[in-house]
Amino acid sequence: MAKSEDVWSRKLATKSRSTQRTYTAMLGSFLERWGYTHESLFDEYHRIYVDRLTGNGDPRDADKVETMLVTQMSEMVDRGFSGSYARSLKNAVTFYFKSQGLTFTVDKEDVPSKDSRSRDTPTKQDLQRMLDKCSGMNELRNQALIMFLKDSGLRVSDVTPLDVKDYHEALSSAATPGYAWFKDLKTKKQKIWAYPIIGSDAIEALDAYLEDRAAEPGEPLFMGMSFDSSSPDRNDWSVVGECRLSATAMVTTLRTLGGKVKGKRVSAHSMRGYHSTQLRGAGVPMEWIKRLQGKKLPGSDDPYYHPEQTGELLKSYVGAYDALRLAAAEQAMFQAELGSLFEDPEIRASFIQWLTDLKDRGG
Repeated sequence: MAKSEDVWSRKLATKSRSTQRTYTAMLGSFLERWGYTHESLFDEYHRIYVDRLTGNGDPRDADKVETMLVTQMSEMVDRGFSGSYARSLKNAVTFYFKSQGLTFTVDKEDVPSKDSRSRDTPTKQDLQRMLDKCSGMNELRNQALIMFLKDSGLRVSDVTPLDVKDYHEALSSAATPGYAWFKDLKTKKQKIWAYPIIGSDAIEALDAYLEDRAAEPGEPLFMGMSFDSSSPDRNDWSVVGECRLSATAMVTTLRTLGGKVKGKRVSAHSMRGYHSTQLRGAGVPMEWIKRLQGKKLPGSDDPYYHPEQTGELLKSYVGAYDALRLAAAEQAMFQAELGSLFEDPEIRASFIQWLTDLKDRGG
């Protein structure tokens, strides 16, 4: 047994049995994901650690291991694990380095919140049911919001700042009819560039919404209501005007529409899970999906590789868009409902008799 593994095992023995099992499994998954052994992980991070203290080494490697950890935690959440579960990976890796006498920290903003969860990634039918639940004065807006989030894969905090003029520019940037490409969008949370694209579902919904409200280029893409909260009666707020729809309002809207979709917990974050799952299943590389969504790339990603500049990113998205589209979902739901009707013997017999009569009449 290598020295680093031996030290880790002795330190881990001071923890409870449940913690020992969790940390062992989590560290094992980290080592396997990035191709390390206990000893090679120690050697890698110890070299970086010393370089930091002495000011030597390649500065691009300074947060290499931290980036790997953040990437894997994001992957866990995208696959449907809770934020709390992803955080246990951070705890295991942090404890490993602590057991070796090394300090290891990750920025709080890069760690999933405990309630971060995309466990209930929606199906196309789930999203169609959410669209059908939209009603009232915000029906078109909420439908457009659902379509935009599932097509773009963006966080709501990155959708809130968008204006109508940004949408118009995105339509001209795509250079492919039926698509809009929001180039050079810097994400609010991680401060890195995203290159989100939306297709016909979102464009049709947005056009209907913007036309209905006669939107001007300088207005927010998604509008909310501004209330007068000065009344002592908190249940008697008055609408005093329109304003930019906040990220909190978007989260609440999606939670209301998706909170009880066939027993699933569908939220705003679930849209990112749907976006990742559908595109990955259609063959789009995970690194490219991260460029679309504005997620951090692994430290080993080629700095000279930019598919968003060559048109390959757009081409890949267009080729995989059928996986995101909901057009087939409504038809599938109709066919399922029609099939359930024919399970009734009387209905099936009546239909067969109708076909027989039609044939006899030469129809």
